[in-house]
Amino acid sequence: MSSSATDNSSRETRTKREKAEKPYKAFTGGFYVGANTTRYKGEDIDGDNPSGRLGYQIGAFVRGGGRLYGQLGVEYFASSSNYFRPGDGSSLSDISGRINTKWLQIPVLVGVKLAQSERGISAVRLGVGAEYANRLSGSNTIEIDNDEIKSGTFLGLVNLGFDVGPVLIDLMYHHGFSDAIGGFNNSQRRSLGVNFGFKF
Repeated sequence: MSSSATDNSSRETRTKREKAEKPYKAFTGGFYVGANTTRYKGEDIDGDNPSGRLGYQIGAFVRGGGRLYGQLGVEYFASSSNYFRPGDGSSLSDISGRINTKWLQIPVLVGVKLAQSERGISAVRLGVGAEYANRLSGSNTIEIDNDEIKSGTFLGLVNLGFDVGPVLIDLMYHHGFSDAIGGFNNSQRRSLGVNFGFKF
């Protein structure tokens, strides 16, 4: 056998051994921080009504699977929104002021990796799911009791994510299905957030 053939055989053996030592990464976990903007369904969308105020979130997650995956997380979510057009108070668009709320949220996602590296470390992800949101605290400049801000609500989720080695970037849309404020119609919560984090 020639030295060239021997070298090729050695390289192939070494490559196979490296792949065996570095299997597909089917399970991962991580943490992230990010910013969000929140508004409610009943708010007007025009030049006189800003779309929301910035809030922030801090979270952690575990993810398992291959091209199809599931993800479970926990998140501290602080949101703030403006309200305009004073009126009789019969709907959310008829009040004027600000509500700040802190939530503990449990997001659950199922998704697909639209593209991924050989071991699944880098990927483009698309996921959908739901989350349970429990109100921790709140404050407002409107004459409503904080207890009127409902707790124990469910929201739908849509997620577009990017894994670049250990770094992750996620865009997350939160869609409330029921009124978040007692006595105000069309107060379903709508939030859009961006997260930056690390996974291991």
